[in-house]
Order: sequence, then C-alpha cells, then structure tokens
Amino acid sequence: MMKKLLSPTLLLLIFSLLCTTNSGQPSAPAQAPSGSTTTSGQSSPPAPAPSGPLAPSTSSGPADIIAILRKARKFSTFIGLLKSTQMDAEINSELKKKSNAGFTIFAPTDSAFSDLKTGTLNSFTDNQKAALTKFHIINSFLTISQFQTASNPLHTSANGNTKEFPLNVIGNGTQVNMTTGLVNTTVDSTVYSDGQLAVYEIPQVLLSQGILSPQAPAPAPLPPKPKKASPLNSHAPSTSTTVSVDSSEATGLPHYAPIMVSIGVALLSPFLLLLFLFHLCAKTSCQSSPSGPADITEVLGQAGKFTTFIGLLKSTQMDAQINDELKKKSTPGITVFAPTDSAFSDLKPGTLNSFSDQQKAALTQFHVVPSFLTVSQFQTVSNPLHTEAGENTVEFPLNLVGNGTQVNMTTGLVNTTVDSTVYTDGQLAVYEIPQVLLSQGILSPQAPAPAPLPPKPKKASPLNSAAPSKSTTVSVDSSGAGGLPHYAPTAVSIGVAVLAALSLSL
Repeated sequence: MMKKLLSPTLLLLIFSLLCTTNSGQPSAPAQAPSGSTTTSGQSSPPAPAPSGPLAPSTSSGPADIIAILRKARKFSTFIGLLKSTQMDAEINSELKKKSNAGFTIFAPTDSAFSDLKTGTLNSFTDNQKAALTKFHIINSFLTISQFQTASNPLHTSANGNTKEFPLNVIGNGTQVNMTTGLVNTTVDSTVYSDGQLAVYEIPQVLLSQGILSPQAPAPAPLPPKPKKASPLNSHAPSTSTTVSVDSSEATGLPHYAPIMVSIGVALLSPFLLLLFLFHLCAKTSCQSSPSGPADITEVLGQAGKFTTFIGLLKSTQMDAQINDELKKKSTPGITVFAPTDSAFSDLKPGTLNSFSDQQKAALTQFHVVPSFLTVSQFQTVSNPLHTEAGENTVEFPLNLVGNGTQVNMTTGLVNTTVDSTVYTDGQLAVYEIPQVLLSQGILSPQAPAPAPLPPKPKKASPLNSAAPSKSTTVSVDSSGAGGLPHYAPTAVSIGVAVLAALSLSL
C-alpha cells in the first residue's frame, strides 16, 4: 500500500521539479536585452560598439565638431587639441543654443602640424595650447564671400587683445588670404558649412606673439613670516662679521682698490666727455646737412613712370598739402601708394576723364596715408587703414596684409600688391603699385559740401606779410653756415685744454 502511495507522489515531485527548471531557464534570455538597453555602458564592454557610428548620424540635432573633423581623416592633431582643451565640448554646447551666433573654425591639417619645428607643440604649456586652439576659432559664422567685408583684425576666441592675437583676412569671393604677423597662409577648402558652423582647411598652423610669448603667470604668494621666538636666531652671524668676510676674503681685493678705480675714472672721464661732444657735433651736422624735406613730385618725377599720378596730385593740390605736412617738425610722416602710368592705362577707357573734380580728389587722397609706414610695419598695422580720403572705412576700405617682404592690399573692388619701394627717408614713404585703388566712395561719391566763404582780408600790410620772420633768418644762418651747433667751439676748446694738460703732465 505504501509503495502505491509513494510512486505517484514521487512522480508528481519529479514533474513539478522539471516544470520549475524549464520555466526558470527561458526567463534569463528574456531579461538580457532589457539589461543591455538600459545599462549599455555597464553590463558588457562590447555593447557600446554599435552605438558609436550612430551618434553622429542623428540629423535632428546640431553638428558635432569632432565627428566632422574625423570624417575628413586629416585633422587628428587638431582633434586632440580640441579635446585636451575642452574646446570641443564648448563649441558643441554653444551650437545647441537657439540664439547662438555660430562658429568659424580654421582647421590646420596634420601635415601643417608636422611642418612645425620639432618639439614645438610638446614644449607648449597648457595655457599656450589653449590659446593656440582658441586662436583658430571665431565666435561667429562666416562664409567665404563674407571675408571680403569682414572687419580686420578678426576677434578670435583666444583674446580680445588683437595686438597679441592679430588675425587679418582678405577675401575676393573665391580665395581667402590670411596673416597673423608671423604666419601667412590661405584657406585651401571648405570642410563643412551648415549656416551655424563653418570649418575651413588651412595648410599652416596659425601662430601669434601672444601664443609664443604668453604673459607671465601671477606671482606665488609670499610665505608666512617666521615667528619671533626662534632659537636659530641666536646662532646667526652678526652683520659686521658678514661684511668683513665679504670685503677681505670673498673677493680678494686690497682695501685701496676703490681709490684706484676712482683715479682711473677721473683720468678717463675727460676723454669720454670729449668723445661724446665730438659725436654730438658730428651727429648734428649730419642731420642738418640736407637742404630740406623731400618733394613728392620730384621723387615721383625721378622714377619716370608716374606722370598721370603726378598730374592728379597737382590738379587736386595734394602735392602742396603733402609737402607742407613734411615741413612740420612734429609730422607723423606720409605714406603714398603710387599707381604707375600703365596702371591708369589698364582702367576702362574714359574712366579718369569721366570723374568729377570731387572724385579725382577722393581718388588721389585714397592713395595717401597720413603716417610713415615701412614694409615691415604692414605686418602689425591695424586694418582698415585710414587714408586722406576720410575716416569712413565703409566707403573707403583699405586692408593690407604684409609678411615683412611682400604686401597684399585690397579695397573690396581691387586686389593688388606693393611692387617696390620708390622712396623712403623716415618721413615720406612712396611705394609702387601696379593697379589704381578704387572704392565705392570714389565711384559713388556723396553730394559735395557747400563752398566755404572767402577769407576776410588780413589787416597787416603786404610788406609785413611778405617779410620773413627773425626766427626764419636765424634758422637759415645756423643750419646753412656749416651745420654745427652754437656750442661746438666751446666743446673743441675744452678738448684742446684737456689734451694740453695731459701732455704737460707727461
């Protein structure tokens, strides 16, 4: 009877065990997908692999700067800089905002970084790397065509200080030239543009003085003052002991050495004074030897290829204005960009003749800058330049980019270069250019201002007004009679007396 009861019970237990086992096994794979979906980065390492390429393909959100540069496959070093300085996160977060101004990025290629001097990037501090990265980023969206009217120097993310971080860009609609004062390069191609983010490929790394010579870090705080009750003070040597050691044993000089030095200085001082006076006399005579300041029409006439421009200077009376300015003692100088006769002949026939007197005056003044500039100074000059045509740089824009030996210039309508230096003397600089500089303000001039009233006649008699002043007569006598200052005879007398005394003593 027990066997009959046990066998069905045993079978029932076995059956229930099997059911429990079978029902437990399929539950494990049912939970696996849910686990990998909710905790994809924690449960298993291979899980995130398929999600990598899918992240940049989401077209609904803004662009990702790293994904864009990776697709181009030639910006690995620049990507590393963006990540190490966290500029990638800053750009991406800014692009997510609805009211952002966009970004323009000049991305140097890997070959551009390899062209740097070996070890340059590794020698940079974290601050220098951050400044280098930010110097390639502009906080606004710019197309190629917008570089024609962009205000130079451009403000980058590096700093508002355009003297330490100058970036001048000149575009003509299809080509963009850029300079930092240390590097001159061009935009090779457009990597990406969507209305918010523009990425342009450049073949050189943009370096500036602010990157290579960063400002010194703030000084470390001073250590706390030591407490007064210190047993070490009792063992410190006295001041008198230290002085005696320094004067006799440390230097090894006898006690009468200062007296010997004083005697030597006393003997040499007359000779040094005499040399200084003769040098001063010679320098003054060299400075006063020229007959006067340069004459702009004579300078251009000697070159023999600026006849048309000379005619414009004379008809607009700019030649007299320039010469009068050069005669002033405190003049900042004049820089003239002189178009050749062939430059004027390249204009459309009848262009110059169709200009009004006002247009001819504006054309001539647009070629004159009221300050003396050397070729090397064009690297750091602030664009657009202010010319004699007026301070309205919208109607008269003149942007220059120089690298120390070559100068490129544009007005928005004309792109040209400086061919050569015709004349320079520290006050007047004349540069030859192969094209006439035209601007919107010349071709579409504003209405002329009303003519000024004639000046009232002076009360002084014509004889007094024509007679030269005493100061003029004195200046002519002092400069023309040998070019030596009034104290030169006294200086020579002192020198002769000193030499005579020395010869008698010997």
